[in-house]
Amino acid sequence: MDCPLLLIPFVENSFKHGASRMLTNPWVKLRISVENNMLHFLIMNSRPIDEEPQLTKGNIGLKNVKKRLQLLYPGAHELNIVSELESFAVYLKIRLESTKSPATKSGLKTPAVYEMA
Repeated sequence: MDCPLLLIPFVENSFKHGASRMLTNPWVKLRISVENNMLHFLIMNSRPIDEEPQLTKGNIGLKNVKKRLQLLYPGAHELNIVSELESFAVYLKIRLESTKSPATKSGLKTPAVYEMA
C-alpha cells in the first residue's frame, strides 16, 4: 500500500512552510484514523500572518501528490486544502481496499486513531 508515502509531503510541508517559520507559538496538529476501510487524514499547522498563501506558488510537491492520488485512487479519494490567515489545513479521505491488515492480526483495536498535537 502506497498510502503512507503519500502522507509524508503533507507532514513535511507543515513544518517547512508553517511551524518552522514562526518565531513564537508554532503548532502542528495531526490526526489519522481508519474506519470502515476509509482513511481519514487531517494535518493543520500555524503559519506566519505576514506571508502570502503558498497555494499560488511553486507547489511541486503538492502537484505530485495530487497526480499520485489520481493514479492510485481514482474516484476513491477526496482532498481539501484550506489556507487561512493564521493556519493551513489538509483534509484527505481515501477509500482503502477491503483486505485484512497485519494490525488486525496483532490484536490492535479498530478503528485505529493516531493523533499528535
